[in-house]
Amino acid sequence: RHEFVGLARVIAFAERDLIRAGLEAFCDADEHGFALHRSHISPLGEGGMGRVYRATQFPLERPVALKILNTEFQQADPTFVRRFFLEASIAAKLSHPHTITVFDYGEGDSGELYIAMEYLRGRSLSRSLSKRGPFNLENAVRIAIQIARALREAHSKGIIHRDLKPGNVFLLD
Repeated sequence: RHEFVGLARVIAFAERDLIRAGLEAFCDADEHGFALHRSHISPLGEGGMGRVYRATQFPLERPVALKILNTEFQQADPTFVRRFFLEASIAAKLSHPHTITVFDYGEGDSGELYIAMEYLRGRSLSRSLSKRGPFNLENAVRIAIQIARALREAHSKGIIHRDLKPGNVFLLD
């Protein structure tokens, strides 16, 4: 299960020592078979909960989105780690076509929590709305139904999405 621990360590190193220095570098696969490619060193995004990186899972050579949570949550709330593992284990069991697939989750060497998910190509609903404006009624209803069906599966397994907003809804290309 904890196959991404080495990758989380590599990403933390890459972010601290390479991105901030403005260098482009290649990190070879570590002992767990994970690596960052030259084009994957820069983060995909950052939010209130943490940072998201594109990474590659070897030997499958599968692109993944690797989210590393900010450690401040663990320090502020003693139940955060237990809740993270419980929710991540349940989220990994979700199989709805409009729910992202969770491949792995765990705790890195430095105590950072991470979750490795399916890498998607597209844009957030908030980005789409800001670029093109409101959707027509047919598209808005289609998207709302997809969100509601995905939430129905999550709710049936006891998961409550704590941060449902347009920035956390992803539209595929």
